[in-house]
Amino acid sequence: MKFKFLAMAAAVAATATSAGAADLNKPAKAAVDYVKVCDAYGAGFFYIPGSDTCLKIGGRVYFDVRTGTGAYNRIAGSTTANTIATNSRTFTPFYTRDAIYFNLDARSNTEFGLLRSFEELRVRYTTNQSAAGPEIDLTYGYVQWGGFTAGKARSFYDFTPAGYTMGFDYVAYQTNTLLNTVGYTANFGNGVTGTIALQDSTTADGTYNMILRNEGTALNAAFTTDNYGGNQMPDVVANLNVTQAWGSAQISGVLHQDYSASAAVGSKMGYAIDAGAEFKLDQIAKGDKVAVNGGYSVGGVGYITPFDSGAGTIGKSFRPGNYIGEDWAVDGGAMRQTKAWGVVGSFEHNFNPNFLVDVDLSYVGVNGYNNRSESTTTAAATLKWIPTADRNFYIGFEAEYGSINYTSATKTAYAAAAPTGGYGTLANASGAEFGIRVNRGF
Repeated sequence: MKFKFLAMAAAVAATATSAGAADLNKPAKAAVDYVKVCDAYGAGFFYIPGSDTCLKIGGRVYFDVRTGTGAYNRIAGSTTANTIATNSRTFTPFYTRDAIYFNLDARSNTEFGLLRSFEELRVRYTTNQSAAGPEIDLTYGYVQWGGFTAGKARSFYDFTPAGYTMGFDYVAYQTNTLLNTVGYTANFGNGVTGTIALQDSTTADGTYNMILRNEGTALNAAFTTDNYGGNQMPDVVANLNVTQAWGSAQISGVLHQDYSASAAVGSKMGYAIDAGAEFKLDQIAKGDKVAVNGGYSVGGVGYITPFDSGAGTIGKSFRPGNYIGEDWAVDGGAMRQTKAWGVVGSFEHNFNPNFLVDVDLSYVGVNGYNNRSESTTTAAATLKWIPTADRNFYIGFEAEYGSINYTSATKTAYAAAAPTGGYGTLANASGAEFGIRVNRGF
């Protein structure tokens, strides 16, 4: 019995020895390099394997269905009044848009402060766009390091909270300018910062927000001669911002050159100033807030209103080429700068975690060359249903109204010339728009 036991032990030992020898000839299993969570910059960041850089992948998808009524709405802007009035079979009574955003946010610490790069691409596909294909553009693309920002970013002139609604077309006063800029932001402590920046106004994305053109018109009999020159200098922007537990406030200004193609007319320096404040109202309901934002401009209409982005007929009324949205005109051999001013008030109320309402009221006035004036008043309201715990997913219902009014001097002196620009006869009018948006962000 003892002999059998010893024989079995020897056999087991021999087998283990041979198996270990065989294992020596096999390559070792590769170590698994798991993605590690990076919590230094908030939720959603992870370390790029093999580096100390934290990355966040984000994006957004939304789908809109819109319709409108009255002379001034996006639907009217896409066809003629005659086809609407006669219910022509070529008329499309609704407008749809599908848009996707994809962004990357990479951050790491250096001996000189935070190093960050942010990129965002946008693709949009809208009614009657099948022939042209989808719109593809770069909304953001900038680098930040040690207080410096360089690339395509939101203008440091802007006060971001201006406008809470989804903003289909009718928020008259709005600071929403994306362009190429380089600037430096100093942190003074206690939530106070100051920025000075240079920005290329020719890169403002007119299909998405404000056009910041240096453009004027010669007031000849036909009103057909544009008189704008090249961009001789960048816009100079400065702001002072405070962000604390109660909310935020900012005052900002910009210098914008108006430069004629005619040496005899020359150039003038335009400018715009903006001031805004946002207050948290958690004492009413968690997440509630209110904001007010206003500004004044001489020779820089694009810093006051986004309507020159061509959003429907009411937008085209302020668009360069219709002799209202331009920064200046040549009259009697001299440059006459356009004056513009506006204000927007916004309120958000959360009924409960699943429903909230946003309201915007805005006004913009324009005085062109001291002999004409026009103004627009808008109102917009959004009801958002947030059916899940993910607040980036919502279904929104929006109603908007806008009206534009011209003085009698405007109509008598300029109405005949308006069709030359292709935007219709100047006349007091209004319009409304209604829409539904399904939105998911991540």
